[in-house]
Amino acid sequence: PPAAVECRLAHVRAAAVDDEAGEACARALHELVWGKGLELAEVPGRADGPRFRVRVVDGVAEAKAGGDSRPTVNEQLVERGLARVPGASKHAADDLAVAMRALQLGARAARAGVWRYGDCDFSDDEK
Repeated sequence: PPAAVECRLAHVRAAAVDDEAGEACARALHELVWGKGLELAEVPGRADGPRFRVRVVDGVAEAKAGGDSRPTVNEQLVERGLARVPGASKHAADDLAVAMRALQLGARAARAGVWRYGDCDFSDDEK
């Protein structure tokens, strides 16, 4: 039977849910993953627990086929400006972190989501 498992997205920082930007991110996350098959892959390098890259898959055949051309949920949230790459991932060298920093630059330039007023600052970034 299906079971819920807590999971943290790698290289993603979102505002608190009680904030307007945090609520928008939570709604987008819900739309992206609710009721869909997910493929999780752990991203190494965090001492505070595992972090994952998450892809939505349409079925078992697609999950087995794999293929990294599908954007991750992590990337989609950052690309839309609904979340950002935290300072702790600034020097991460894995392919996901590199791709997400580039997507963040695009969202920032387009002033999408949390970037609409310029630089954003989440108070819990130092944690």
